[in-house]
Amino acid sequence: MRKRWSSGGGAWIGLRLVSAWILHRDGVVPRPDSGPLWQRLAAELGDTRADILAALRQAPPARFAALAPLVLDSDAPFATDLLDAAAAHLADLARALEASPVVLGGGLAAAVAPRVARLGISVDPDRTPDPLQGTLAIAQGLRLAEFPEAIPPGHHLLTTG
Repeated sequence: MRKRWSSGGGAWIGLRLVSAWILHRDGVVPRPDSGPLWQRLAAELGDTRADILAALRQAPPARFAALAPLVLDSDAPFATDLLDAAAAHLADLARALEASPVVLGGGLAAAVAPRVARLGISVDPDRTPDPLQGTLAIAQGLRLAEFPEAIPPGHHLLTTG
């Protein structure tokens, strides 16, 4: 089964981060003003294009998602813009699904929830699905309807990776 990347999730953020870094390293675009963010990324992946490509050539989405904390921990304008773009994708998804209120799940939920709410989507701040319970439910083949303690009736789950 082919894994899909959700726009606005952790893998999406990591991929955008790496793409911007490679474009900068190749001289295609000026480096966004994100000094410490780029230093941490270089420490994680290497400082040359060859290092970066070697580290990520066969990387699964989870490898890119593992880079999302670099963005969460940064106060650089580029990082803020990236989180805002992630929230916009999630808000667009909620609108397309006519899903409101939503419960945000995943490692980025706390960071993007206020941003999604500012875009007019009702976010239930009192619900954050426990990742271990969710993993167990998926492993047992349960559907969300069989997992009401995480997602109350009338709510919709959007995962952030």
